[in-house]
Amino acid sequence: MIRAFLLMNLEHPTAQHQRPLKFRVPVQLLGDSIPEIGGFPWSPGERTFDGPTLFIKGTKSKYINRHNVDSAKAFFPNMILEELDAGHWVHSERPNEFKALVTNFIKNN
Repeated sequence: MIRAFLLMNLEHPTAQHQRPLKFRVPVQLLGDSIPEIGGFPWSPGERTFDGPTLFIKGTKSKYINRHNVDSAKAFFPNMILEELDAGHWVHSERPNEFKALVTNFIKNN
């Protein structure tokens, strides 16, 4: 699943422009920035966004779980947590349901 998702960002050369395959996103830059991407500069509650915020969790994913929902609520006190029967890539695994959740959230908030 992840490999297929990443390969969607692969640019293929045209017949008239013979060049190697390359990624649309700067893969080297992303790789070099992993420490910054993985870190987070604030403690829970130090900075907050009080507006409505939508979190969509795949029920088969462990990324949003009972151990970190309270931390998310500390940053986003008005968060709405929705769940879909999917893994981490909810937008890819359940695109129609994902779009419906986002559309409803935007319409109602």
